[in-house]
Amino acid sequence: MKYHIVAMVIKQREVNAVELQKVLTKYGYLIKTRLGIHETRFERDHGLVILHAEGPEEELEKFLTALRYKGIEAKLITLEA
Repeated sequence: MKYHIVAMVIKQREVNAVELQKVLTKYGYLIKTRLGIHETRFERDHGLVILHAEGPEEELEKFLTALRYKGIEAKLITLEA
């Protein structure tokens, strides 16, 4: 069994959150679990999102491509059990 984890750093969270949410909604059928963490100390404007995703690898690649735009760094980590 394969487990797919998508890890993202969102820079300028207030600017990029709307576009990110659109992508997450479009590909929501691939997302099993979503964890969002934002930095509250020192008024930092970035966040971390971790997703457990499941679906065909072609769809996961499309999803990852849609996530990669200015202000977002996204990586797919695949683990096998």
